[in-house]
Amino acid sequence: MIEYNIDISNRAVMGKCNICGKYITKNNLPTHKKLHSGEKPYSCDICAKSFSRRIDLTRHIKIHGPRKKLECSNCGKKLLNQLSLDRHIERGMCEKTKLFKTEKKFKCDICSVLFREEENLIKHQETFVHDKYTCETCGKSFYRKKAHERHLKCHSDEKPYSCDLCGISFKSENYDKKHKEMVHGEKPVSCTVCGKVVKHERYLKYHMVTHSEERAYSCEHCGQTFRRPNGLQKHKMYHHSDERPYSCDVCGKAFKDKQTLDKHKNIHNKAEHFRCDICTRSFSFMSALKRHYQRVHKKTK
Repeated sequence: MIEYNIDISNRAVMGKCNICGKYITKNNLPTHKKLHSGEKPYSCDICAKSFSRRIDLTRHIKIHGPRKKLECSNCGKKLLNQLSLDRHIERGMCEKTKLFKTEKKFKCDICSVLFREEENLIKHQETFVHDKYTCETCGKSFYRKKAHERHLKCHSDEKPYSCDLCGISFKSENYDKKHKEMVHGEKPVSCTVCGKVVKHERYLKYHMVTHSEERAYSCEHCGQTFRRPNGLQKHKMYHHSDERPYSCDVCGKAFKDKQTLDKHKNIHNKAEHFRCDICTRSFSFMSALKRHYQRVHKKTK
């Protein structure tokens, strides 16, 4: 009689081998018992050595070096050995392989998903909910939550993403990336003042501002001046606005920018990414690790 036990740590059902007393996962128990029976159904077609488990045969085959794969005459699929080829034919895998090679030519006119067979397209259109998410402003419907969230930004004046090369702001991170690819590109040039190498001539113009005393952008609220437009934009957001558009979906705490929200989330998932290489203590933030070095080990990092 086989005894079964539940391993709470990984939810797997464990079975006890009645020969050696070991607990093995239920699915692997029959394979494990072959080790005691002496049965070796898997044999190498090069040296005829036999094995109890398929995985042992697979490992053994590697000692013979790379081999030419066998090609199925029906569908053209290449397999590692004769055993795999025979199993491929016996299980009717040729028909499945041919099906996967068939072009997907039936397209849903609502969500653009492609299908190989027309009956699958008809079933999809009859059962799939295409208007799961609807925009309250314009009535446009979406079946993916992310697409709906991206669309909502077109009705907002908020532009949280700014190009670090020229300062132009965008509603989405994707627009910012496309802008950099199309406008700035990668043509490395070096600064004649400090020798720093930048990706593009436009980026060099942006960088040269750091060597200038000119501050052409001023805050209309307090008069503070800035070298770049994105510096002015951040200043107004932090010092002259109470708006906190980015909120934590765990505790509800709100933040003025996405970067601060992302750092905050590490507290909830208890991620400890930064480890001290002296005492191995871990921290969620680099700033916390630096403080630890200074206070505990009297070092700067």
